[in-house]
Formats: sequence, C-alpha cells, structure tokens
Amino acid sequence: MTMTKLTATAAALTCALLLGACSTEKAFDNTIDGTLFVGKTAVKATAGAAKLAVKGTGAAVRKVRGTE
Repeated sequence: MTMTKLTATAAALTCALLLGACSTEKAFDNTIDGTLFVGKTAVKATAGAAKLAVKGTGAAVRKVRGTE
C-alpha cells in the first residue's frame, strides 16, 4: 500500500469515527429530550385531570344542593 492510500484510508476512518461520535451524542441528546417531554406531558395531563375532577365535583355538589 502506498503512503497516499494509507493516508487516505486513515483520513476516511478518522472521519467515520468522528461522525459516529457526533451521531451518538445527538442520539443521546434526542433520547434525553424525548424523555423530558414525555415526563412533562404526563405531569401536565395529570394536573389537568385533577383540575377537571375538582371542577366536576364542585359542579355535582352545587347541583345536589340546588345552589346552581
């Protein structure tokens, strides 16, 4: 193998490794972002359901008491 081919091969391998590392980091970041989004959405949905339950209970109590 000539020195030019060896240099070209080394450069190609280096680029592939660097690109792979960059892609892995991006995939990790996307995984963390996705996990945080799902967690935040679950908390908001639970809070929304609780608010809805409180409003519904209040409306039911007012209806039973006849104070509507």
